[in-house]
Amino acid sequence: MKIEKLIMKKNIVKNKHMGFTLVELLVSVAISGIVLLAVTELFITSNDMYHEQDDVASSQQEIRASLDIMSRDIRLAGLDVTGVGAGFTAANQTNLQFTYDLNGNGTLAAYTYQYDSGNKRIMYDNPNLSSSQALTKNGTISTMGFMYQLSNGTSIANPAASDLGNIRLITINICNEVEGNTYCFDNVIRPRNMGL
Repeated sequence: MKIEKLIMKKNIVKNKHMGFTLVELLVSVAISGIVLLAVTELFITSNDMYHEQDDVASSQQEIRASLDIMSRDIRLAGLDVTGVGAGFTAANQTNLQFTYDLNGNGTLAAYTYQYDSGNKRIMYDNPNLSSSQALTKNGTISTMGFMYQLSNGTSIANPAASDLGNIRLITINICNEVEGNTYCFDNVIRPRNMGL
């Protein structure tokens, strides 16, 4: 009988340590839930940061590409081997128009770059297009402005018609806002054919 009691007692002690109590299960579920919540928050934050950085990179790429295209054309403003009168035809803070004779045949090609504030984009027009085209997507450019330096060193935002032939430097400023942060790029362009 003593042996049977001892074996039974040993089995009871053994069985007591084989499972978890309800409190232990609740504590482990609570800890697992907290860890899972932290991992989920980390994933969501990382995902948001990835998308924000992707938007910033896309915006910067679009602005740089626009500045590159505009710079290439503006550098050629006034190119006129036949002397037909190429140069700037209109200039203000948000609009720049100019001509040049790229192939030297005496026919001037007219180019226009302007900021469309209603659609927040840059528009351009050139002889190869039937109408004005968007250089950037709608809503991608929060501000764009031109600033002009004349041959006498004066900087001006809206040169008079009589000053168009005296423009020597053009500064373009393009900004965009992504997720509450503003990103701006400036480019200073020297039209090579002006003032020769």
